[in-house]
Amino acid sequence: MKTNILLSSAILLLFIIILFLTYAPVTRGHYLSAEDYGYVWVRKAKTVNSQSYIDNLREIVWEGRPLETLYTYLIFNKYINALRSIEAANTARLIGVIGTGLLAYVMFLIFKINRFRTDHAFLLGILICTLPPIQTYVSMVYTVIFVFSVLLSALSALILFKAVFREDKQNNTAHITISVLIAMILFIISLNIYQPTAMIYWAMAVTPLIIKDENFTKKRLLFFTIYFSAGFASMLIYMGITKIIGLQLNAGLSYRGAFINRGEIYERIIWFINYPLYGALNLWNIFPAKRVALFVSILIVSGMLYGFGHAVFQIITKKKRWIFLWRHFIILPLIPLSFLPNILAVNLNQLVPLHRYLIALEIILLLLLYWSLINIADIFKSAFNFSANPQNKIISIGLITLTVIVTFLANHNVDKYFSDLHTKELKYIKNIIQEYGASNLSKASCVFVIKPDKHSLYEFGVLSSLGDVGSTFMVRLALYELGINSDIQVEPISFIDQPNWQLPKDSNVFVIDMRKFLRQALNPNEFVVYKEAL
Repeated sequence: MKTNILLSSAILLLFIIILFLTYAPVTRGHYLSAEDYGYVWVRKAKTVNSQSYIDNLREIVWEGRPLETLYTYLIFNKYINALRSIEAANTARLIGVIGTGLLAYVMFLIFKINRFRTDHAFLLGILICTLPPIQTYVSMVYTVIFVFSVLLSALSALILFKAVFREDKQNNTAHITISVLIAMILFIISLNIYQPTAMIYWAMAVTPLIIKDENFTKKRLLFFTIYFSAGFASMLIYMGITKIIGLQLNAGLSYRGAFINRGEIYERIIWFINYPLYGALNLWNIFPAKRVALFVSILIVSGMLYGFGHAVFQIITKKKRWIFLWRHFIILPLIPLSFLPNILAVNLNQLVPLHRYLIALEIILLLLLYWSLINIADIFKSAFNFSANPQNKIISIGLITLTVIVTFLANHNVDKYFSDLHTKELKYIKNIIQEYGASNLSKASCVFVIKPDKHSLYEFGVLSSLGDVGSTFMVRLALYELGINSDIQVEPISFIDQPNWQLPKDSNVFVIDMRKFLRQALNPNEFVVYKEAL
């Protein structure tokens, strides 16, 4: 018992150390991200009308995320005051990184319950926690809470796995009932934080379907009966809670909270394939490319077809029951189910493709890729008469290689496109102000911030100065850190929205051109004109 506790603690600590080293840049940067500024500025009443902030929080509640609203209010109004200590953001992001370590450990336990090899279970935990959605969650204070939504949903799945697949044979009705209730509570809490992250509950349902087990037993059928029942019941309860909260606020549904009608189903299927599925098939590639999606698709489909064919062969030649084939039909609906909130509720005209939506879908595809690679290895095993041991070693070496590559890639992404980028962006504004001089600034009537004309379609590489709030608040933060006490008017300018804009005749104005910084910090050819993304 003591040995098991020590071993479990060592594995958890190892997960936290690996992921801390991977995401270290977000814990030592001097920055807030674009979305973080949108919640911090409410502390300066002179900057923006605080009613807009309250309206934004109400909008989040209307969309069924009251706990995200509570987090946003507490973290930005009670803890982080950027005009006093921007370093507090590093502590918040560090908590998110520790949360990813806990998440990796929970994933490891789920895989072990399903009899995955220990090394495979460990490596898959790291691979999941370095996917682009997790990279974004730990890089922004606003999205740190999403890590814990994923964690709660994973814990919900873990509890149900343990309740049904207990090896001590104590899975009596009372124990299962209590486990189901606890799992449902955790899943509902996760949904009330952020629905797309809560959908990993459905992603984890794939794990018992991809193990190398010839016997699709009654216990596994019992598990799926309990798992699907608990999942759908939780979602119905959550929808009821959301409706009650909406009525209490006397609120209508926002465009992101409105459901589709039957006439849009075909259009929505095409959209799902072209955008979310395409993006998720790129896995760790943060700027999706068709060749990557095609390559991953071929691997997954090839492995699944072999698995299906092998199952049919077993049924015909060895008189296996047709129930042996059910796993293949359960997997398919889990793919759209893992993206259900966005499929049902997102207005396509308003959608900006974001990595944060794709976490559950990417986890399913990663697990299917893992299963397919095992099936493809079986083909070579049969063709070249390999033993099982070399085959497992080859798969393990492949997973180790992939894990090393993606951890370095994740470290590079969060550094280049978040920590280093936003730190340099703030420093650039401070340097421009210093060059202009405090005495000249005291005589100026206004600071014009020319916003970047290009940006990424995704969260990576989006400058904080792209938005009105971010550009305004960064200037005020820079003034504060330079010790300049000024309430000078700050006005963002976009040449995309105002192509004919000209400086006013008043010569006492100060201009900060963030387009120059964009070209210094990033390759603008990788990005698109802002309006093309709307």
